[in-house]
Amino acid sequence: MFRDIINNDRAYTEHTDDNPSTIESFRLKLGQVIGARFIASFIGIFISTIFLNLRLANFIDWGYYFIFLPVAVIFIPCFFTPLIQFFTKKVMEIKRNQDPPTTKSKRFFYYFLIWAPFIWFSIFVAAIILRLEMGKRFQSFHIFVPIILISLALSVICYIDRIRIRASKLIYIVCCFLLILFTTFVWIRFDKRTPSFNWVYIFVPLYVGEVLLLIDSGIQAANSSGCIFKRAFNHFFGKVLVLVPLTIFFIFLSIYLEYQSIPITMVFIPLYVAEVFVFFLFVYMAIIFLVDSVK
Repeated sequence: MFRDIINNDRAYTEHTDDNPSTIESFRLKLGQVIGARFIASFIGIFISTIFLNLRLANFIDWGYYFIFLPVAVIFIPCFFTPLIQFFTKKVMEIKRNQDPPTTKSKRFFYYFLIWAPFIWFSIFVAAIILRLEMGKRFQSFHIFVPIILISLALSVICYIDRIRIRASKLIYIVCCFLLILFTTFVWIRFDKRTPSFNWVYIFVPLYVGEVLLLIDSGIQAANSSGCIFKRAFNHFFGKVLVLVPLTIFFIFLSIYLEYQSIPITMVFIPLYVAEVFVFFLFVYMAIIFLVDSVK
């Protein structure tokens, strides 16, 4: 992937129209590496979501260390390890073949981009646990810093990505900054204690980001052809299935945080639906990649 990303001479249209096999072969190799482990990773997320729901609804009195244990033990290793291994191997291939030529500092920069999301997400999970266990003794600001750093890293990855068309790249960069804006709003509400800053308005950047992600899928479908168009349309349909219940979850959560007018279990129901859709989408992707690898 990095060979395609940093090669300025290759355009997105070359991959999708004139030579679709290049990007398809990359997706096939990536899918073979991460397919089953991605499925296992979201099982960890689902288990922790159930535990958190039960804890907030006062059905259980477990420590938050135990509640987030499936995320730390299952999700983080299963989700990030195959990605790190795959892209590290790609960078090593670039170093070995020098195609395209890269300096040592640039290769270290690529290694940093590979490891940064894993490190910062792990710190984010640890900060949440410490905040929930220690209360105000642990500053909430430390929770939001890793999310901001992850958003900046993803923005850089989108910027150097030479496979995506410019409009799609711009949309992802805007979504990253919308996440930073949302994180800043939440921090202001928590630390600055500004009750006039309504939770309903705080979640607006997330809604805008979800709409932009759907627009991006439409752009990808419009710039694809043949079997790639079919994949792009399936990608769009999959995003709809996930983003619609996720949007309902954000709406319920904002109402709960501002007014406490709905039970916490009802807040979690749309999140369960979104996670189930994500799980089955990864199962579908794993089957597709398995079928393609047999051909």
